Amino acid sequence: PTTTAPTELIGQPTGTPTLQPSSPKETPVPSIASIPSTIAPTSTPPGANYYTGFETGKFPNDSYWTTSESAPWIVDTERVQSGVYSIRSANLESAELTPGNSSVTFISRDDFPAGQLVLNILAGTRMPFDDLQYYVDGNYRGSLAGETDFKRVSIPLGPGKHEVLFAYEYNPVDLPEFPDMGDYDHIGVVYMDNVYFLPDGVTMTPTAEKTSVQPTKNSIPHTAAPQTAAPQTDAPQTAAPTTPTPSVVTPAPSAEEPTYAPSSSVTTYTPTNNPTIPPSKASTPSFFDGFESGDFSAENWSVTGVDAWNVDDTRPFEGSYSAHIKTADIPESQLYSELSLPVSLEAPGFIQFYFFAPISQPFETLELWVDGQFLTPLTTETGEWAQAGSVLSSGDHTVSWRYSRNPAGAPDEVINTWPQPEFRVGEAWLDNVKLLPSTPSFTENWDSGDFNANPWILSGDGNWTITDMEKFEGEYSATIAAADIKASSGMSDLSIDLITEKGGTLTCEVLPSLQSTFDLFQILIDDIKVYEISEIQDDWQSQELTIQPGKRQVTFRLVKDPNNLGEDVLSSLPKDPGYQGQVWLDTIVFTANS
Repeated sequence: PTTTAPTELIGQPTGTPTLQPSSPKETPVPSIASIPSTIAPTSTPPGANYYTGFETGKFPNDSYWTTSESAPWIVDTERVQSGVYSIRSANLESAELTPGNSSVTFISRDDFPAGQLVLNILAGTRMPFDDLQYYVDGNYRGSLAGETDFKRVSIPLGPGKHEVLFAYEYNPVDLPEFPDMGDYDHIGVVYMDNVYFLPDGVTMTPTAEKTSVQPTKNSIPHTAAPQTAAPQTDAPQTAAPTTPTPSVVTPAPSAEEPTYAPSSSVTTYTPTNNPTIPPSKASTPSFFDGFESGDFSAENWSVTGVDAWNVDDTRPFEGSYSAHIKTADIPESQLYSELSLPVSLEAPGFIQFYFFAPISQPFETLELWVDGQFLTPLTTETGEWAQAGSVLSSGDHTVSWRYSRNPAGAPDEVINTWPQPEFRVGEAWLDNVKLLPSTPSFTENWDSGDFNANPWILSGDGNWTITDMEKFEGEYSATIAAADIKASSGMSDLSIDLITEKGGTLTCEVLPSLQSTFDLFQILIDDIKVYEISEIQDDWQSQELTIQPGKRQVTFRLVKDPNNLGEDVLSSLPKDPGYQGQVWLDTIVFTANS
């Protein structure tokens, strides 16, 4: 069997919206009198395998789009980036300030490769009056606000089907009355034009237009559930993709789900700009900075924006020092302080770090950026440090940690009265920044007679060992028996971290002599179970796993007494003929995609 590795994103939102299906409404073509005659329609960008400029004059215009039924997005000619038409959200303004939602969803198909969904958006919104938030597969990914012109937004998507939902919200925090808008030019709707999908490796020639990738302004969370609708069936314009080149990927976090449902929301993108800061000493994969110098002198760190980052001993992850920032040290709303590290790599690597960020919107945000492109928000709510990171392709990069005060620009009266979560401190810490090399292809057949040929990690309630009693090929295999776990129940893990820019495959041979009542064997990727067996087999069982890009931990696990029946109950149960309570593992082959 072939199993796909999980691809969840780090920095999950505090809440996941429920997507409710509805029927799409097709909007009519506007009056020809309103159509500008001097702008030519935009053509399909080179290398894109999907494009629409909404120039059919109707919406939804193909099977990739749906919109909410009660307040649909419609075709419009008032504001366009190019051509004649764009689409816009419904105008939900009312004298009663009734909260409302107008959503539109782009749905990619199963055969889409990894790449970027590129949209040109004019978000004429401002909190607390209105807001535009967007989600990928139900997970919050960012927001846009305060624009008077179109901005290019690039949303990285993994391979396969995804739902990218844009939700325009009117009066999202249900204020009984709005504060004075002042001189702000408030449009009150959102426009979208020129949407296309670029497979990984396809880049667009820079233009003079504004560009935004996963914007920083994470606004106040909403409680209204965005809506999506059933797709239409018209065919889109298409173009052949080009050959992929290196991309940048964020890793998936650990997950608690007992089983795994395939997903493909891994974040990928190809850098479009090179850093101008001189490269640091991190020119080859392998460096570490725990800030134990007491300052930023160990690497070529820089601070831009407000000079609010510093190194102190208030809360280190390890050692005596960490980098530290406070919201109170940023004097005004919508200002930020960005701590950056330039790196120059001859081969792909993985930038790993630990952070402690008991912060909350709308007060402040901490975000990870690479090469001027937003990757993910960073926050901790449990009182514990968290680990995160990103794969970096070969070449020059700038990795940045951006801390913003009130990034959505909510009025002071909203900020001052907004309830604070108990965990919020309004400060963040960064420590143990490390560059790790990517994992080359390898074959593990245990010929060394130990676990030293590759960076294996042994953990749990019993230790795996090397044996010559059973083997698939060669002289040895790795094995673990339930008897090696001394307690009446427990588990034993054999794990390895795989770091890849483009993913890969892992195959292995498994010989089980197990019984589900007493024990079972599992393979997990990032703590998500992708394979399980609890049988007695005479022949080795071949398994193949698809490893998604990023940093992935593959774990081979034996579980003793998985049902927690207890030793008294288990001792009274019969064992199947041939049962040994043991599993053997051999010929692990990892092949990194080139």
